[in-house]
Amino acid sequence: MSTNDIIAQEMKDAQALDDCHCCDVPADAPIFNRPGLSALAYRVGTYTTFFEAMKAQLSLAQAPTAGGRPLAALTTRDLDDPAIALLDAAAVLGDILSFYQERIANEGFLRTAVERRSVLELAREIGYELNPGVAASTYLAFIVEAPLVPSAALPMPSQIPIVAGQKVQSVPGPGQQPQTFETVAPIIAHVAWNEMHARTTQRQELAVVGGALYRIDPQSHQAFYAQALWLAGTATNIRIGDLLYVSVENSWAQDPVSGLKHGIACVFVSNVEIDYQLGYTRVDLDQPSDAGPAFSMPAQSKGVVSLAPLDLTFANVRDAIVGRDWDEVDLRAYVAIQKWDEDEVLKYVATAVATAPAAAEVFVFRQKTAMAGNNAPSSATVDAQYTAQGIDNPWGSQGGWDNPQNDIYGYSDHDPKIWFDYFSVDIFLDRVIALRAGTLIALGNATVQPPRPFVIAGVIDASLVAFGMSARSTGLQLANPWTDPSPFVPYDSYLWSLKMRDTTAYVQSEKVALTEAPIDETVGGGSQDQTTIVLDRMILGLDPGQKLALTGVVAVSSEVPSGVVVTELCELARAVHSRGYTILHLAQALQHTYVRSSIKVNGNVASATHGETVMNEILGSGDASQKNQTFQLNRVPLTYVPAPTASGGEDTLTVRVDGVAWQEVPTLYGAGAHDTVFTVRHNDDGSTVLRFGDGNVGARLPTGANNVVATYRSGLGPAANLAAGAVAILTSRPYGLKSGVNPVDAGGGAAAEVLADARINAPRTVRTLERVVSLGDFSDFARGFAGISKAQAVPLWSGESQVVHITVAGIGGAPLDPNGAPWANLVTGMTSAGDAAHPIKIANFLPAYFKLTANIVIDPRYEVAAVMAQVTAGLTQAFSFSSRELARIVTQAEVIVVVQSIPGVIAIEVIELYRTDGSPGVGSTLPAHGAHFNNGYIVPAELLLLHPIGLALVGAHP
Repeated sequence: MSTNDIIAQEMKDAQALDDCHCCDVPADAPIFNRPGLSALAYRVGTYTTFFEAMKAQLSLAQAPTAGGRPLAALTTRDLDDPAIALLDAAAVLGDILSFYQERIANEGFLRTAVERRSVLELAREIGYELNPGVAASTYLAFIVEAPLVPSAALPMPSQIPIVAGQKVQSVPGPGQQPQTFETVAPIIAHVAWNEMHARTTQRQELAVVGGALYRIDPQSHQAFYAQALWLAGTATNIRIGDLLYVSVENSWAQDPVSGLKHGIACVFVSNVEIDYQLGYTRVDLDQPSDAGPAFSMPAQSKGVVSLAPLDLTFANVRDAIVGRDWDEVDLRAYVAIQKWDEDEVLKYVATAVATAPAAAEVFVFRQKTAMAGNNAPSSATVDAQYTAQGIDNPWGSQGGWDNPQNDIYGYSDHDPKIWFDYFSVDIFLDRVIALRAGTLIALGNATVQPPRPFVIAGVIDASLVAFGMSARSTGLQLANPWTDPSPFVPYDSYLWSLKMRDTTAYVQSEKVALTEAPIDETVGGGSQDQTTIVLDRMILGLDPGQKLALTGVVAVSSEVPSGVVVTELCELARAVHSRGYTILHLAQALQHTYVRSSIKVNGNVASATHGETVMNEILGSGDASQKNQTFQLNRVPLTYVPAPTASGGEDTLTVRVDGVAWQEVPTLYGAGAHDTVFTVRHNDDGSTVLRFGDGNVGARLPTGANNVVATYRSGLGPAANLAAGAVAILTSRPYGLKSGVNPVDAGGGAAAEVLADARINAPRTVRTLERVVSLGDFSDFARGFAGISKAQAVPLWSGESQVVHITVAGIGGAPLDPNGAPWANLVTGMTSAGDAAHPIKIANFLPAYFKLTANIVIDPRYEVAAVMAQVTAGLTQAFSFSSRELARIVTQAEVIVVVQSIPGVIAIEVIELYRTDGSPGVGSTLPAHGAHFNNGYIVPAELLLLHPIGLALVGAHP
């Protein structure tokens, strides 16, 4: 029998004789770890188990060479005994070693590691670098100005260059540090772009067709019945029922009936409104309702880029530019070819617009009267008078003088003394009215509408004697108002159609001036057809794709109250010029509806990112005798700006060795012996270390004194996610630059990747290999993008095509700006990493909330307030943004598990558990919908969270 067998048998015999088991040796518990644990059990023992095991071995320890059990006589177990104290110290040492051994074991796995350095090194094993974060981005709107006193040395400029790297600093709030933003690319700022206004009035383009007055829509060139005219001034003294004479002469508004290049219409006034603030009078017209376009007019001819040289004169600018419609690109090319000065061109354009002839001439008739003889006695009465005297009627047979159908020419064929022929005039009025030749008169009756205008060719005053009556009257000779000899209604025929008893004459015409009509329509509205803004002047130089900052008073919005002033960023699709005005076509519909008169557009907008440039920092000296030299940047953190890469950002570092730029690579592996490359690594303390090659894998640095120089930017993270208007301090003020401010919020800034995110994102590298192929790749790619906290991709059918819809959530639940850089970079990066032909749609998540009401039974040994505070904290954490996933349901069982895990809780009674958009009740399962189609539109995935004020708990002892 071996020595070990003898010892084992003796220990067995001793245990059998010892009923109190005081000599039992504690058995080691088996170590077992089920999958999915957040921490591993790896300790072989603790202080207690070590100490008790060693004390048990004192009486059982065998020493064959010494014979028997030499320590059996050591029966003391007092801690102050030296032997027991030695065992106590050994147990302490064992406890410490096993504790750290377990910690080391946990740090060796990605899921269980708690040290950032451990996760960092583990991720590097599979080629993954923890995301260092990304800088916030925004846009800066600049105001530039010309010097007050221009001189030969400093001429008054209209364009001010703003270089890349222009610094603008934030105004720090309480407890905040100032953050510096720099422009990304240079721009040319224009004084005229500081504040561009929407056009609030427009020229009244009119046309007359068939005697009816039409207005021409300047955009669509469609003709509608004119419902109103706007007249200059507030003292026009026009009243309801007055007759207006409107004469239109436009070559593009030919009357298709008459063929004339101008038209004439007479219209009655149905209503009068005076705007004393704006200084105009609106007169509504008695015309058919404006039910839709009656016809279309030809559009103005488009401008053509001509190489034929033209002098820069007012007439040439008026005809070539104002008289044609131009696309901005074509007009800029034309002006450049002609070598015209843009500022002079704009001056001529403004003059042409200001001096353009009125769209029409408008006259109002101040008086109306009847025809002479309209009140003559009836023929029977006249005949009876003369018959009573025994004589014949000297005026001849009047045969129905009182018949209202008799024309206004009277009966000149009966007697030469009839006044019409006697005085050689066309009509007589029933009274004397001060009129003059060259003015207008209109004649009409109840059946002949509208009245027909004529020009008064001659005027006489005469005493009329006829039909048994006499009176003073004004006689008029009439002429056509048309210069064309062939009017579409014959002159004589019209006069013969008017009758003496029912004809009304409108006289004493007075000219009134037209003014521009106000544009009452709002701007915007969220629909794709609301993407044009007509400016109040011509603006040159605006490029497609240029960013514009639009500020205005909200008229209608689902997000902000009406009357609030907001600013939104928009992108210019193209600019066109028509009749001396610029029309902006936006790439996307505006988010809100704006009051037109409040709109201000700034075109001096530059993209900017957080971070301050460090120029030519000397890192050290190269030494060709050393392998893998390393250098550390002096400023931290290194700025990473948004970019369409797999991580969502790229650094701003440039390293030059002896004046030559070396290339940054993710790893030196695979580099040749002469490849001038280096790697960038971020330590756990945030410092940035550059590592160069060893001469075999990557080139060694050449020997030189201070020949390694770096230029980079420093600064990133969420501290620069600032509100609009917070970035407003120019740290430098170049010539002509007055101010700069961020018109929209600065966002997208994200801190370095935390451990919880790294555990999820690190395996993504080996799953996707930076390629987007499977559906899971879309989620993984978006999830690893800087500034995105959660992502879920689902396939959806849109008609006969399938799209991948990706619902995303920003850091802390903040929505991503669809117009911001992170959004655009995510789309670009995902498209470049996958199939560009596969349609992708991205949307922000929809927050959904639930409420919980419950009674909690607390163990009497615990304080109710302390336990309830832990319950509230536990539920808040368990159902917070950081703990939940998109489209994850909430169950009653899950709520109970969270509550029951709190020490001191005996039981929970759920009274109410329901979504806030549903009816109160107790639901065993609360749904959280994934992305889906609804009525033809895609609804993004939901994130179901506990409502901030949706927790009602009552705790009490049993």
